[in-house]
Amino acid sequence: MKQDLEEAADPYEFLDENYSIPGILDNLDKLSQKELKCACCLFGVALQKGCKKKKRRW
Repeated sequence: MKQDLEEAADPYEFLDENYSIPGILDNLDKLSQKELKCACCLFGVALQKGCKKKKRRW
């Protein structure tokens, strides 16, 4: 899933379509340590990709 996210044109749309963000946020206290690491990794990849997209080169 991480590789698919990295290759997605719009990382936020990809997460919205493939990963229940509200479901994760509503159940953070119920997730296992492995699931939390996975969620953090995916959100981190999306943020990094989004930041790279918005950088302007002068």
